[in-house]
Amino acid sequence: MSLPTEVTEKFEAVLEQERLVDRSLFDAPGFFDELPLYSRYTQIEFLNRYGNADELLIQLSLDYLESVVERRRSHAECFAAITIRDQGDQEHVVPYIFLCNGWVTRRLKPLRLTPPTSELAKSLRQSLDLLSRSSKFALAQDTISSPGNTRVFIALRRAPTERVLTLGELLQIASGTAGTAR
Repeated sequence: MSLPTEVTEKFEAVLEQERLVDRSLFDAPGFFDELPLYSRYTQIEFLNRYGNADELLIQLSLDYLESVVERRRSHAECFAAITIRDQGDQEHVVPYIFLCNGWVTRRLKPLRLTPPTSELAKSLRQSLDLLSRSSKFALAQDTISSPGNTRVFIALRRAPTERVLTLGELLQIASGTAGTAR
């Protein structure tokens, strides 16, 4: 489903407010962070005029993830995902860009990713189905790294280059069954 240009332009303005427009910042050697794509509900109020704000946020965040990965110039291996946490009474989902540029195994091995079974993960899978994006993106959840706070990872199923790890490869690393050192 293609979004109206006005929606993507307004969301790009939100990314600018959050200093996330320059995708090259994620190419910095050793960059490793998880940053929210917006910080105030007022920044995304405009989405209500175009439909379900949460589904639009998910679509916009996945488009952003793809643009970050496509514009990578770093030769370091990386893992990139959108993460969403179960915050219970929050008004809207808050997508985060999660990016680890370099030393992926060492940095991400503490994650305890499992197949998506939480209510949040089921809801996000449903959104991916509605957006016809299930074939392009995979989900996993982490409930151990932050006890009592489920965090769902949404990442590309197929990496555009060998330097970008898929969620499946990260699951292998997390479980200790990866065939190659990273």
